[in-house]
Amino acid sequence: MRAVNTVIQAAGNNRAADPDGVEDLLVLSALADSNRPKFLAEDMLLFNAILGAYSIINMHMYIYTCICIYICISIYSSCSPALAYSNR
Repeated sequence: MRAVNTVIQAAGNNRAADPDGVEDLLVLSALADSNRPKFLAEDMLLFNAILGAYSIINMHMYIYTCICIYICISIYSSCSPALAYSNR
């Protein structure tokens, strides 16, 4: 339970440092920061592979979501002057 508490505290510190950060990535960073010092070099390969696989999936989803939001904002902002003009 102490290990879980340590990760939760580290995630809270990460949230305080980056309030707008993606929660999944903040928790992954907390997991990595609190566990890496405990592992041997042989174990680090597996640990990094596990964290890397999970973070790549989440990072791709985050980037995809940001791109979709940016596209929607761009389309709206480029169309809104024309819509505003046509409503006069």
